[in-house]
Amino acid sequence: MPKLYQPANGDEGDYFQGDWCCRCEKDRAAWQDDDFENGCKILARTYYTNTNDEDFPQEWRYCLDTPVCTAFEEATHANS
Repeated sequence: MPKLYQPANGDEGDYFQGDWCCRCEKDRAAWQDDDFENGCKILARTYYTNTNDEDFPQEWRYCLDTPVCTAFEEATHANS
């Protein structure tokens, strides 16, 4: 079983989202159009679950001691 990742605080969460979510095609609707309802469902689940919950996203995990999102898909056009 992989070691799941959950940010320890808001700042750490902001850094993680900046590295992954803000460049991911799955969350494009949120960061490009402020359409959070159609943004990434993985990200949304991290707000109301924790790593002990069976609904916590398995995609947020550690890889070589670094937190990653295994569902990441580079957005074709970055938001400027």
